Amino acid sequence: MAAFELNHSGVKITDVALKYGYMSVDAFSRAFKTLHGLTPQQAKVRGARLKAYPKITFHISIKGSAELNYRIEEKTEFTVFGVETILHMDNERYKTEALNFWKKFYRTGMNLVLRPNPDGLYLAIMGYEDVGVSKMPFMICSVKKESDDTSGFREIYISAATWAIFPTEVVPRSQIAGSIQDVMNRIFTEWLPTACYEYASLPHCEFYYGTEENRYCEIWLPIIKVQESIKDNLQ
Repeated sequence: MAAFELNHSGVKITDVALKYGYMSVDAFSRAFKTLHGLTPQQAKVRGARLKAYPKITFHISIKGSAELNYRIEEKTEFTVFGVETILHMDNERYKTEALNFWKKFYRTGMNLVLRPNPDGLYLAIMGYEDVGVSKMPFMICSVKKESDDTSGFREIYISAATWAIFPTEVVPRSQIAGSIQDVMNRIFTEWLPTACYEYASLPHCEFYYGTEENRYCEIWLPIIKVQESIKDNLQ
């Protein structure tokens, strides 16, 4: 604004310096030359090359206005059995690898051998053992009943725990992986930092429901109260 006034009017440099908050012409001149590469006097010449900046504005982005549904439940221990693979934890790579494993599960006929859960389809568990940096185990499985023959499948025991359960929206089957990833991102960036819980050292589970065309998922996150976590660390 000072450069514009100097270049387009006969205003005095002293008046411009005072108008824009400088206590002396020397201070104004130094700042002006640092910015424009020429002195205020040179800026008064027609054709002088000056710099313009838009007026500074601030935009407030409001997050967290979209609801994130959840419920807290206590569950007894249970055992799952199924088939497993190793996935990379990078978001895009994870979605691709998980989708390909599900396709292989159906293509090879494993869905005809591993029965679905009575109240839904299958479930998946992950993070049940350490398989290296930036990787995690992923198992498509069912909850074991006493009458189940689990030979040929791997079994994983999951102890009693408190679970935060987050349902996704109902989406076309092809979009379920992205829907799950969106909810997972919100859980770790929005819900956990503000909740009085921490992630417990147990696998997290995904229970799938719906039809062949449209699916939704319940993400089961094992949690522990922050106070209990601190107490355990002290012991």
